Amino acid sequence: MKTLIAALAGLLAMGGMAWAESCKVVDPTGTLAVRAGPNGAIVDALGYGTVVSMSSVITLKRQTWAKIQLGKKTGWVYRNYLLCED
Repeated sequence: MKTLIAALAGLLAMGGMAWAESCKVVDPTGTLAVRAGPNGAIVDALGYGTVVSMSSVITLKRQTWAKIQLGKKTGWVYRNYLLCED
């Protein structure tokens, strides 16, 4: 089921949304988990203050997830731990 949710989230994220927003990691623990999909397996971690590019947002089970990119790496993070420029 998690694989299906991650696949659907990926499809939704690619559905014509061509925006990107610069955001800074502000996780109070100091490290933000990067996941393969919303609430998926952890594939990396980002330190406090790391700047990423956010390209889409999705809400699943009352949790908001952001698709981010840092260099050539992409993944999903908990949206509440990103501070984005207006």
